Amino acid sequence: MNIMTQTGKRIIAAGERAPYDTEAINIVKDKQYLASILRECTTEFADMGIDEIIPCIEEPLVGTVPVEPGLTNTAIAGLPTESKIPGEGVLTYDIRFLARKPNTDTIEVWLMIDVEIQNDNDPGYDLVPRAVLNAGRMLSEQMGQNVTGKNYDTLQKVYSIWLCVNSALKRANTISRYSIKHEALHGEFEDVSRSDLLQVIMVRLPNESLEGVPKNKPTKLIELLSTTFSQKIDIKEKLERLQQMGIQITEELRERMGVMCNLSQEILKEGLEQGIKQGIKQGLDLSLDILDRRDEFPGESLEDTAAAVGCTLEEVQAVVNRRKRSWKK
Repeated sequence: MNIMTQTGKRIIAAGERAPYDTEAINIVKDKQYLASILRECTTEFADMGIDEIIPCIEEPLVGTVPVEPGLTNTAIAGLPTESKIPGEGVLTYDIRFLARKPNTDTIEVWLMIDVEIQNDNDPGYDLVPRAVLNAGRMLSEQMGQNVTGKNYDTLQKVYSIWLCVNSALKRANTISRYSIKHEALHGEFEDVSRSDLLQVIMVRLPNESLEGVPKNKPTKLIELLSTTFSQKIDIKEKLERLQQMGIQITEELRERMGVMCNLSQEILKEGLEQGIKQGIKQGLDLSLDILDRRDEFPGESLEDTAAAVGCTLEEVQAVVNRRKRSWKK
């Protein structure tokens, strides 16, 4: 087992990376990124250019601190990132914003967008139901605001878009849509119902620490996000690649990208140091177990010792050889 690698992964997945996640969210809230996400993940903006989409986006709001019922996050402006419904607890969204639906100049029609950055793709539960809950809450909280009385026609369409950063190779470079849609079970008629009000999108980026090549080729959005979140590309090369992809590097974006890159190196360094310490301790414990076993059963074969202790034959041989060298001295 590669102890350093496994321990490093645990450190990176723990709370020590919260500042890194905050910077990642603050980078993605840049309207250039949000416009790129809308173009590939929504039907409304699929045929528009980035420069055309940006004016349609209201000022995004970020909320990175989980809150208890009754508490409120500090807000920037725009759509709240905190959803509080009596009896249903509190949900905090990473990024929430309104986007004006194209070709609605006379009547303003808005889309409610939730963008989540998900680093842990195996949290112990299915991410899709969680995303559906986010989208469902954005629908239900419109009651009494966009929807008054029984005029449900004023419900605004909602998207919950999840950027899954460390996906397994078999799922990497894929984008999936989960939605409500009409299905004719019997008979046919022209259905004009607004059954597309709830949309969940999963964007799966490859885990760059895994060996191998993903089955699927990346889209432009996935290339953009993979480059942005990469912990292997230095800041200079990263900014050059982003510029080639059409991203205008503002001073704020440059600064946040630099902070995120520095944090990623600190996380990896801390994970490595913790892994080394853990590896030394585990190695010492294993050596003592092997020596105790050899002292208790001096005539036992090396293979049987390895099986009894639960290690490899090479590890037993290494401990035995070290003992022989110490005796000679």
